[in-house]
Amino acid sequence: MRDSRGRQVLLVEAQARTLALPLTSVRETMRPLPTQPFPSAPASVLGAAVIRGELVPVLSLSRLLSERDESCGRFVLVDLGSRRAALAVARVRGVVALPENTSSALPPLISACSELGLSQVSALDREFYLVLDASRVVPASTWEALSSLAREA
Repeated sequence: MRDSRGRQVLLVEAQARTLALPLTSVRETMRPLPTQPFPSAPASVLGAAVIRGELVPVLSLSRLLSERDESCGRFVLVDLGSRRAALAVARVRGVVALPENTSSALPPLISACSELGLSQVSALDREFYLVLDASRVVPASTWEALSSLAREA
């Protein structure tokens, strides 16, 4: 969604960072739901939850960012290309418009080490935000592991 004010994003918090998810990828936010763990799933996968009648993998955004765990305050249901997942986040801050002239490509050092799907950095009101490319937020290796677990079940 773009308008004259800029790119619409949902601001979420994980590991004391504020991250921006393009609103076009966000389906909804909700209270955390019961999650059934997957044995031998990657560390970032909390399990699966039934959301609107569909079994959806739940991934911890804090575990994707680092090894540390943190409490989950909300789920954010996102479209990840042709897939859907719920991201467990500490907090949802709300929707803002990031002005186009404050966004820039990732500096080489950040883009070289980013496996999280970061696409841009942006600034608003003296704060900077890491903007996620929702279709790449879940590493391919995690999708492969989940597909493998589904075939075994």
